[in-house]
This record gives sequence, structure tokens and C-alpha cells, in this order.
Amino acid sequence: MDIINDIKAAFKKNSSYKECLFRYTTKINLKSDFENFLLNTKNNLFYISYPNNITYIAIDRCKEYMLQSSIELINLKDIKYNLNSYGEKKNSPLKIFGGCSFNIEKKGEDIWDDIPKSLFFIPKFLIIKNNNEYYVSYHKFIDKSSNPDKINSEFNLFLKNLINPFNIKEKTKLSIDLNIPDKKMYSNIFTNLSASIKNQDIEKIVLSRLKKISINNKVILKKTSSTNFYIDLTKNKRFLGTTPELLIKVKNKKVKTSAIAGTLKKHSTKSNLNNFLNDKKERSEHQYVVDDLKTKINNYCKKINISENPKVLELEYLYHLYTSINGTLNDNTHILELANILHPTPAVLGTPKDKVLNIIEKNEPFDRGWYSGYIGWYDTNGDGRFDVAIRSGLQTNSHLYCYAGGGLVKESKENHEWDETELKFQNLLLAIK
Repeated sequence: MDIINDIKAAFKKNSSYKECLFRYTTKINLKSDFENFLLNTKNNLFYISYPNNITYIAIDRCKEYMLQSSIELINLKDIKYNLNSYGEKKNSPLKIFGGCSFNIEKKGEDIWDDIPKSLFFIPKFLIIKNNNEYYVSYHKFIDKSSNPDKINSEFNLFLKNLINPFNIKEKTKLSIDLNIPDKKMYSNIFTNLSASIKNQDIEKIVLSRLKKISINNKVILKKTSSTNFYIDLTKNKRFLGTTPELLIKVKNKKVKTSAIAGTLKKHSTKSNLNNFLNDKKERSEHQYVVDDLKTKINNYCKKINISENPKVLELEYLYHLYTSINGTLNDNTHILELANILHPTPAVLGTPKDKVLNIIEKNEPFDRGWYSGYIGWYDTNGDGRFDVAIRSGLQTNSHLYCYAGGGLVKESKENHEWDETELKFQNLLLAIK
């Protein structure tokens, strides 16, 4: 495919040689299920696949932003791009992909010490799958020093490599090396946190766990009813997961968020599901999330819709209590601002926010990193989608560090909470091919 003429048109349009962002989009025939990219790409990869059959896969980066504070993150919305778009879907807004850690203000530790607290980027190559249609977009900043022939060759080489057969994946072998904290330490932490709740120092807190697992190859996840994602954070560290929890979605001033809190093991009877819906502990844990989201989102909406009672969300191995919250924004509030306001929700943190965050930092014997942060994209219209990065883990060569958490409230029982986190670990581990 020759895009020389379009490249030259971009040069002519910017005859003063001011830098511009060149984008070319074309429809392609693609048979691959993307395992080729997930296993074999030598370049930075980002992949996110939603339950509605829309998938984005970004290979390599045209422009990258490594951020260390929420102020830096929100300021991304003010960056303007001189976009020159050619080919198909020329009027589509530019998408920027990435995510944020659980606590952007805290320096990373241990396996997270060389990873940015937040990372966003414009992809060099972006493949969009919408049902059975595929489009590829190529992004390149160009100026007077750029070579049109090299740009054309780079794009065509990428298209050629798309149809190469992929390597066959080895059978995945997993072995658990460590549980952090172990059962004894978990018991001590649970007792201390429960005392804080009983004494009314805090109302709810999410206590998380870590499993260190030996693994023989790169993780590939099966298609699930959740959002599957992968993002290369460094050359040898890939964050991945299968999350059921939407943080925020914005399109044309319509906003959606969801509360997911309260967990039940699958294969329960109908009467057990009814009991689950009316369980005092589960409803209490869930309501903290609903109230927090409702209060925060209401400040930015002229109208919100929220159901009076939660529903049951069915996943492959679990049930959750689920409440959807929809609204219409008063103004064109950017999704980055809304994500910063909502995150972290009581579903992954607890309440009250500042006090609970301090307690988590003192009691959890590891750095959460990007676990329970958020992952997704925004565009230059301020729209986008971010999902909460739960049921997730960080792969570093031959190890996978998996995370799971459970919300503690006044009615919580230690063994029940431990078992619940075990179920959440399985939700990720059983999704690995």
C-alpha cells in the first residue's frame, strides 16, 4: 500500500515545516486472534478487549508520557496535537492509551520501583477490531527532517508482518511460590483492621493479598465476560488482567460508572442468590461504593439514573453485587478529571479515603503498584473509558505476581474474607490459557 502521496500532502499542508502528527487509517483483512502479538512482539504492546467485542491493540509508541503525579496526569487533557488524518475514518478523534497505578503519589517499591506511576501514549500502530471488522492506524510525528520513503516503508513492513503465522504456545505451567501475607500474618492484620472498624476509626477497608507464581511463558488470557487487558510497562514487565469493573465511561456528555462489591462463589442455588442479594454484610460493603460514586458523579451531572437495589453480576467463577450509575454531564468535563475524582473507589480502597489509604500503606506488606489502579483510553474530545485494574497481575520474565482483595466491614469474618480472595485469584488464574 503506497501512502507516499498522503505523506507529501501532510508536508504540503504544513509548508512552514511545523511538526504535525500524521495519521493514516485503512481497513484490513485479518484472520489472527492476536496471540501472535501477545507472544512475539518485540515492541511495546497494549491490548484491551471489551465484552462488547471491541478490541484495541497498540504496537510500539509514537509519543509517550510517563507521569508521577495526578496533576501531571490531568494536564494531559490540555495537550494539543496538529493532527493530519488520511485514509478512512479521517474525522475520528485521536485516542491516547494507558493507565494509572493505585496510588500515583507514592513512589514504587520492590517489583514496581522501575515502573512509572502512570503511563499514557499515542500508539505508532493501532489495530481496532469491531465485531469482525479490522482497521489499522499508523501514527507518526513528521517535520522537515522526515523522509517520506522511510515512513511509507515502515507502514508497509508492519502490514506485511501482520499476516505472518504465529508461534505455537507452550502448555502453561504454574506453581505458587509464596502467599503474601501468609495465613498467620493475614490473621493479625485482619484482627487489627477489624478493631479499627469496631472502634469506628474507619467504616470499610480493602485488604489485599499477593501470590508469587512461577510460570513458563507469557500469559495469554481466554476470552471472558470481563475486560481483558495487557500493557507493557517496561521491556520485561507486563501488567495484565481480566476485570469486571468499569470505573468511568464518557461519550458525548453521557457518563457511566458502576459499583461492584459483594462476592459469592459460583454454582450456588437460587435461594442462595436471594440470600446473597439480601445479605447484610454484602449489602453494607456494596452500599459504601454506591454512595461514594453517586455523591461524586452527582456534582458533575444535571441528571443521574441509579437503581434502588443492586443486581447480581454473573462471571465465570463468581457472582458480584452490581449497581450501574448513568448520567448526563453539565459541561464537557474531561474523562481524566472524572477518573481522578472517582479513583480509588471504596470498592478497592475503603472509606474514609485518606485515613484508609494511610492504614493500607502501613499494613499491606507489599506495594500494590498498578493493581486496583485503572486502565483504558481517552480521546481528544475528552471522551473515553477506564476500567478498574482488578483480577490482575504483573509478569516479570518467569514470575507472575497476582493480586486480590476483599472489603472488610463490621460484619466481616476472617476465614470468609480469605476464601473470597482465593476465589478472586482463581478468576485470573483459570483464565490463563
